[in-house]
Amino acid sequence: MSVMSYSTISRTQAIPLVEDVACNLCGSSRRVDRFSFDLSIGTVKLVRCTDCGLHFLSPRPVLAELGRFYPADYYSFKDPSPPDPAPNASFKQRLRETVLADQLSYATQNGMSRVKIPSLATRPLKTLVGLPAAKPGGALLDIGCGSGTKLLELRRLGWTVTGLEISESAASAGRSHGLEIVCGSVDDLLAQGRAFDAITMYHALEHMPDPRRTLESVAKLLTPGGELLIVVPNFNSLERRIYGSRWPWLDVPVHLYHFEPAPLARLVQSAGLKIDHIAANLAGHSEGYLPAWAPSVCGKLVHAGFLALNAALAGTGLSKAIMLSARRPPNPSTQTSDPGCSCNCANVRARRNS
Repeated sequence: MSVMSYSTISRTQAIPLVEDVACNLCGSSRRVDRFSFDLSIGTVKLVRCTDCGLHFLSPRPVLAELGRFYPADYYSFKDPSPPDPAPNASFKQRLRETVLADQLSYATQNGMSRVKIPSLATRPLKTLVGLPAAKPGGALLDIGCGSGTKLLELRRLGWTVTGLEISESAASAGRSHGLEIVCGSVDDLLAQGRAFDAITMYHALEHMPDPRRTLESVAKLLTPGGELLIVVPNFNSLERRIYGSRWPWLDVPVHLYHFEPAPLARLVQSAGLKIDHIAANLAGHSEGYLPAWAPSVCGKLVHAGFLALNAALAGTGLSKAIMLSARRPPNPSTQTSDPGCSCNCANVRARRNS
């Protein structure tokens, strides 16, 4: 078979810069349009699958075009600031360390004094911390680690850390802090025979062109009983409903998928993982599209207001982000569905099969 070079392609044969895709969760091509965005490469649409409820971009940029939409100063590519907790740390730092110790079994760091409150009172703050349960000396992989800010914290907490990143410049910034950051894919690590006791994906899954296949590979990288921790924006959030198509965390077109609790749970379960819990995650900035002339204090006030609002909405499914914890079953035959899961994922699965 001959291969046509770019120079021999007729001028009437345009090379497509966007592509239509089927639903990554159920494979359906039935969808309804939610939002439309005009980009330099063409029009992309945010759609909702009418069969399973997953939101995603279709048409979306072809893989070769995605890189142009990540600016050099993308937030996760910046040089990381190593955490430096000290005995005279702020109340916020001390409270965080208290939650880590009470709820996730981490040792208190650097002699920092803990906040004297009942352990029961720290339970609601567990999702604000957003870390896997402690395993001293355990191997942890952070997928989409950027320059490694989270890796530095996790290393401080006793993990043997590895990062996975596609940006070479971001990886280089992290390596300057002594971090192991691999430029490549999950499948590259599988080919190397690597295995991890915990894998984290902080605002990374929504960037994946094929999240279902990614999660299947992630499940193979986990040791039996190992934990997967995912944090993603919540498309069902009140904040998204207020902003509509201008919600900053839509981040078109680099966010290819947009999750609500039930479709996210089904996607994770389809990879053979057992869900521990799904909860609200309150971290993240919420300034939105304030006018350029607005003083910085406006952004801080808006952020504080939305943080308080998201805290109040933590149990309603309307908070800004979702945190999901799942584990690879020690026994491969272990049932992955969870009858007690508050996301109602079993009912969603039943609707799909009906």
